[in-house]
Amino acid sequence: RFARPALTTAIYNLVFILCLWFLPLSDPLQRAGLGVSLGAVAALLFQLPLLWRLRHEVSPSNPGANSEPVGLQPAFRLLVWMAAGYAIHHLILFVDRAMATSQGAGSAAVLNFGYHLALTVGQLSGLAVSTVLFPTLSEQIEADNALEARRTLSQAMGLVLVLALPAALGVIALRQPVVQALLEYGAFTAQDTQAVATSLAIYTLAVLADALCQPLWRLVYAWKSGQQVLAVNGFQTIIRLAANLLLVGVIGYNGLAVSAVIGLSAQLLILMAVAHRRLDWRISRSEWGWIAWIAAGAGLAALAAVGAGQALARTPTGASPWLVLLAGGFGLLLVYGAFLVVRYRHPLQNKEGIFHWKR
Repeated sequence: RFARPALTTAIYNLVFILCLWFLPLSDPLQRAGLGVSLGAVAALLFQLPLLWRLRHEVSPSNPGANSEPVGLQPAFRLLVWMAAGYAIHHLILFVDRAMATSQGAGSAAVLNFGYHLALTVGQLSGLAVSTVLFPTLSEQIEADNALEARRTLSQAMGLVLVLALPAALGVIALRQPVVQALLEYGAFTAQDTQAVATSLAIYTLAVLADALCQPLWRLVYAWKSGQQVLAVNGFQTIIRLAANLLLVGVIGYNGLAVSAVIGLSAQLLILMAVAHRRLDWRISRSEWGWIAWIAAGAGLAALAAVGAGQALARTPTGASPWLVLLAGGFGLLLVYGAFLVVRYRHPLQNKEGIFHWKR
């Protein structure tokens, strides 16, 4: 059941946005603070019907309810490891922003805008696919069915790649009209657009790596391996701290974004190594060829997006950023979709492959 969990965050954000627009408070910071609280309350209320349904299902008066007590000690032990692991993960985000503030006024804001725009790629690919993957993968791991778990993981990784790679390259190709359309209003100038567009391009590469990590993280969760969550996040944090210290002095605040690319790419390699060691999961030579074809199609689609957007932008009267985005996005979808249809006419999942498209 995915509808209620998936919509909970949307309810939170919708209430927050409405509060920013309509609360009768003159101070925007007060509207934002109250909007966060009301959004959280709305998200909680949205979950309550699910709680009442579950209470009925486990009620002693329900003939089908399981009356056996449930031991929570293993869950709480796992919770401690997970909390420690993600505390370290969020520590690097805090350090990034703290270091950005030392790079001049507006540096932290530039990185914040670029990072949150780039997150869209991960939300629409890695997070969505891994959320749907998790229950099935957990059942297969619990049943010690390594073959099916490898197959499920491979299909999920392939689907994330099919979705995330063209999206990431499209965002990078159209980064300037994206920022212009969404942010270049009021005090946000054309110079600000250039700065955010650069950080957006770099962070998109980091989010692409993180999107590919998401199915692998679900494998670690299915193993209930809290120690690995702590170890991987700790190692990634150490890499990013070192990269921060090295790169900020060389290329300024964008060194923090490059550091994220390095750290999350290292995290991806580590999680792939863990999956190989514990599950014997690997990428075959034929699958590398499939990845190369997907990369070629996404690259050609990104070039088409650039060409379509520039052609429209160079008209005598110019074009609004929204029209450039529409033209570029249409060009990307058209070329990428045509590439997949021509090359792989019958989309069938290969039992042994990553997410093969049989001809």
